[in-house]
Amino acid sequence: MRILLVLFLALLPGTLAAQTAIVTSGEHAGFSRLVVTSPEAQDWQLQRDGESYVLTLESPDIRFDLSAAFERIPKSRVADLAVDSRPSTLRFTLACACHAEAFSFRPNIVVVDIKSGLPEPGSPFEKAVPNPVPVSAQHDTAAKDTTAATERSVPYDWLRDATSSTSPQVAPLPQQTNLRAEIAAEMARSADEGLIDLADPAPSAAQSPGQPDHLNRGPLPGLSISNAATLDKPPLSSAQCLDEQLVDVAAWHMNAPKRGEGLAPLHALLTTEAEEIDATRILTAARQYVSLGFGVEALQVLTLSQPPTAEIRAVAQMARILEGEHDDDGPFQNMETCPSDVALWAILSRSSLRRSERIASAQIFQAYSALPPPLRARVGPDLIERMLQQGDLATADRLRALLSLAQGGNGHLANARSELAHGPTPEAQMDLEAAAAKPGPAEAEALIALVELGVQTRTPVAPDRIRMLEALEAQYQSTAKAPLLRQALVSAYALAGEFRVAASWLERQPDAAERFLHLVTRSESDAALLEYAFTPPVPDTVPVSPGDRQLIADRLLTLGFPEQALLWLGGTAPSKDEREAWSLARGRALIATHRGTDALRAIAGLGAAADPLRAQANLLLGHSAEASPILARTAPDRLQHIQRTSRDWALVADQDEAEWSGAASLMIVPQNLPSPAPISLAGAESTLSRSEDSRKRLEALLQSTTAPGTEPQPPPPAAAP
Repeated sequence: MRILLVLFLALLPGTLAAQTAIVTSGEHAGFSRLVVTSPEAQDWQLQRDGESYVLTLESPDIRFDLSAAFERIPKSRVADLAVDSRPSTLRFTLACACHAEAFSFRPNIVVVDIKSGLPEPGSPFEKAVPNPVPVSAQHDTAAKDTTAATERSVPYDWLRDATSSTSPQVAPLPQQTNLRAEIAAEMARSADEGLIDLADPAPSAAQSPGQPDHLNRGPLPGLSISNAATLDKPPLSSAQCLDEQLVDVAAWHMNAPKRGEGLAPLHALLTTEAEEIDATRILTAARQYVSLGFGVEALQVLTLSQPPTAEIRAVAQMARILEGEHDDDGPFQNMETCPSDVALWAILSRSSLRRSERIASAQIFQAYSALPPPLRARVGPDLIERMLQQGDLATADRLRALLSLAQGGNGHLANARSELAHGPTPEAQMDLEAAAAKPGPAEAEALIALVELGVQTRTPVAPDRIRMLEALEAQYQSTAKAPLLRQALVSAYALAGEFRVAASWLERQPDAAERFLHLVTRSESDAALLEYAFTPPVPDTVPVSPGDRQLIADRLLTLGFPEQALLWLGGTAPSKDEREAWSLARGRALIATHRGTDALRAIAGLGAAADPLRAQANLLLGHSAEASPILARTAPDRLQHIQRTSRDWALVADQDEAEWSGAASLMIVPQNLPSPAPISLAGAESTLSRSEDSRKRLEALLQSTTAPGTEPQPPPPAAAP
C-alpha cells in the first residue's frame, strides 16, 4: 500500500508539488518594503539587472503569489513585480532612482527594502546578474524571442487582430493587458467627452525616405489628433439638414386660432363628411397645436394619419419635446450644427449635451427668439439646461433674459438653473420658491429642485412644500414624474428629521435608499442611525459611498458598537486616496474588539497618524517595549501611567517625575546584597536615617497624588528648626 502511495505521489503533476511564496508589502518613510514568505527555510540571492532587481530563492520549484503585493504600497518606487523566466526568481522593476537592500527576517522570510537614492559603495546587492534573461512572466522564452524579433521589423499596430496575425503569438503580460485596458477606457471616455475622434482604421501613409522601419512618426491608425477648437462634427450645410419649412413654427402660429377664438377653428379642420380626413388637414392641425404649446393634442391628431411621412415625423418629435420627451435618434439626429431653425429642435431632442460640443449657438438663439411666447415659455428651461451642459454660459444668460419676458414659473425655474450652475445661492433659492408657488408645468420640477438644494445646504424644506409634493405625487402617479417626486419626498422628510415617514416613502421608491442612508448618516439622531444603519444593506442592493460608510462606522464605534462598525468597513479601501482614513477607521474598530494583531495588519504601511493606534495595539498584545517609544513621542502621560501600573520601577525611577522617581527607587532591590554587618549604634543610626528618607519620599508622593474629584492639596509647612 505504501509503495502504491509513493508511486501515486510521484506521478502527480509538478504544479501540485510546487511551493508558493507569498509577497506582501508595507510603505515606510523613505522606503517601500516587500516581504517574501516561503513555506520553508532556504537561502536566497538579490542581484541587480539594469533598472530591476532579481531575487532568486534556493528551492527550484517556488511559485510566487503576487495578489497582495501592491495592497499597501504605491507604485512610486516599485513599478512592477513579475515572475522571471528562471526558476524561483522574482523581478522588481524600479520606478525611481532607487536601490534595494535585503535581509533575512527569519529563515523563511526575506525582506527587500526599496530606498530612494544611490546604494552604499560595495553593496552586495548591486552585483550584476550573469547572463540576464528578459522577463517572461512564465511564458515560453523561445516563442517570445521569436515574436520580438519579428515585431522589430514592422511598426506596432495597436489595432491589429491577434487572431489574424501570421507572426508567432504569445499571451500578453499581465501588465500589458492592464495597460491596454486602461488606455481603451481613457480613449472611450475622451471620445464620449468630445476630446478625441476615433476614426475607422485606415492604411498608414507611406513612410518618408530614410525613416527606420520600426518607427511611425505620424498619427497611429484609427486615431486622429486635432485642436480642441475644432473638435466634434463639422458644421452641416443646408442641403444636409431637414427643410426649414418642417419646423417653421412662426408661420404655423400666424394661422393658428387667436386669443378669444378658442380651439373651434382647429376642430373645424378635423370635421368632415368624408370617410377619411385629408392628410394635409391633419398635418395643419397638428402643427397649429404645436405652435400653441399643446403637445399631447398634436400627438393625438397625428394618430389619424397613415403612413407617417417626413413632415409627420418632424412635427410628432416636436410635440414629444413639448411633453418633456427626448429622442437622440429621432428625425433631428446630428443636426445641432445646421444653419437653420432645425438646430434648435435638434438640441431640444437631445437628453444631454457634452461639454464644448459644437453646436450652432447663434442660430439656436435666433430660432428661439422667433418662437411664439407660449412655446418660448414651454421649451426655454430645457434649452437653457442644454446650454449649461455645453458650457455656453453667455448664451444661457441671454436665453434666460428672453425667457423672463414670458412671465410665469418657467422663467423663475430657468433663472434658478442658470444660477445653480455657479453653485447654491440665495438667488437660486428665491427663484425656486417663486417657481414652486405658481401652479403649472414648472411647479413639480421647482419643488424637486428645492429639495435637492436643501440636501446640498443641509436645510430642511418648509412643511407646506412637502405637502404640495405629496399632492403632486398623487396627481402624477401614472407619469414619469412620480418616481422623481417620491425620491424628493424621501429626502424632504429625512431632512426634516421625520425618518419614519421617509422610510415609508422609501418602501414605495426603493432606489432612493442611497440618499436616505446619506441623510441618516449626516443627521444628529443616534436613534435613526441605530435603526436604519446598524448593519450594512445586503451586498449589491444599495450603493453606499465610501465616505458614508466610514462616517457610519465612526459613529457606531463612538456609540460602542465596534463589531457593527467593522461590517461597514469590510474589505480594503475603495480607492488609493481613501486608503489611510479607511485603514485608520478599521484599526480603531479592531482595537475596540481587542484584536491587536489584526489592528496592526490594518494600519501597516501608514505614517505617523497611525502611531497612537500602533501603541494601543501593542499594549493589547502585551508588547510594552514596542509601545513605549511610540507613547514617549505621542502621549508621555499615557506612558507614565503604563509604567506605573505595570510596576516597572526601574523605568519609573529613571524617567518619571521627581516624587514618583524617589518612591520607585525604594522598590529597587540591589542584585548583590552586602553581608549583614554586626549590630552597632552607627548601623542603627544609618537604618533610622534611611527610614526617615523613605518616609519623606512616600509623603511627597502622597501629597502630589490627588484622588479623583478632589483638588491637589498644598504641601505642609516646613517644621520650625
